[in-house]
Amino acid sequence: MKNRVPAQTVALARALIRLGSLTFDDFLLLDAGTARAALDRPAMRTLLPVALVDRPHLLGHFMRSSPGQSGWLADAVIAARGGAPASPDEARRALTESFACELLREKSPPLYETLPWHDWDFGEVARRFPPWRTRFLLAGDSSSVTMAHCRRTAGVFIVEPLASIRDYLARKAALLGLRRFELIAGGAQAIPLPDRSVELAIATADPGLVTDASLAELGRVAQSSLVVCARPGSGLDARLARRHSLTPGSLSVAPAGGTVRCWWAATAPRP
Repeated sequence: MKNRVPAQTVALARALIRLGSLTFDDFLLLDAGTARAALDRPAMRTLLPVALVDRPHLLGHFMRSSPGQSGWLADAVIAARGGAPASPDEARRALTESFACELLREKSPPLYETLPWHDWDFGEVARRFPPWRTRFLLAGDSSSVTMAHCRRTAGVFIVEPLASIRDYLARKAALLGLRRFELIAGGAQAIPLPDRSVELAIATADPGLVTDASLAELGRVAQSSLVVCARPGSGLDARLARRHSLTPGSLSVAPAGGTVRCWWAATAPRP
């Protein structure tokens, strides 16, 4: 099977797989939204049916996660049993590498948040938005790290679709002594908060967050937004950014050095 993924990305994915002892069966840990992402990535649509051969428990998980696509997926798995360009083991390995970040986060949140790219400089945010008078909305895979900077704020909400991650965030918030803290179950596509009810929304450029629906909802709830492209290989399409009035910038990363890309909303912070 020809691998067209950049060598650096493959090396990182394999390091994460070793770090977390990840396997294809760990896809059972993924929330429905992340599982649907496997079906929505064009390069994965041909691999997933092959990987699901003789894995009925995982096939059921994907079908429950995306009922609208369950018909073609079941048919594709049946067809794959008759032979496919890639072997099931090769397909499983490729999918595990493609989703290594998601699998590690949902299998071991404390381990995942130690990865260096989460440690971007919150000082730039604090200079623009003094924490003591700012209500924050956090979304994405860096929320468990960013929340540590929000101990003394006007309020902090975290949007998280996965129950196991919400449990981890609740325990960490208690340990941090986080004040005026609230967890919101669900995704960023529909946030149960009033318009412009927070001063700043901070989201990471996860696949499920860099969509028109999610960015529009963040823009509705927050007076300003920051999208951080912290994870290696993550990014935001320039046309999508323009549609949501986001302009490019960068944030430094400590202690490793370097920078990560980010996008700020055009809205000015509250005076």
